[in-house]
Amino acid sequence: MRGLALGLVFFCLIPFILIKGPFFGILMWYWVSLMNPQEEVWMSFLPRCHMR
Repeated sequence: MRGLALGLVFFCLIPFILIKGPFFGILMWYWVSLMNPQEEVWMSFLPRCHMR
């Protein structure tokens, strides 16, 4: 369910980036690369020791 919410947020921001300009695309790039939302979603299901 959290993965779907993350995907929904991600894909809903794409048209906003195309309309408003590249500045918001750069902000989204920083959000995905620095915050690692995919790790926040999936690490709650799998312990960190099993991933490495």
